Amino acid sequence: MLRDAYRVALNSSGDPEVRRLTMRLRRDLAGAYNAAGRPREADALL
Repeated sequence: MLRDAYRVALNSSGDPEVRRLTMRLRRDLAGAYNAAGRPREADALL
């Protein structure tokens, strides 16, 4: 779900609030990947 929200936010760039939300989603998605034992995916986002 986080991955889908991140993709939608990336496609809606331009608004500063959307960019800020995108960065938060990216950080949270990287944390979720780390927690799931998927460090490569997490590193790709950071």
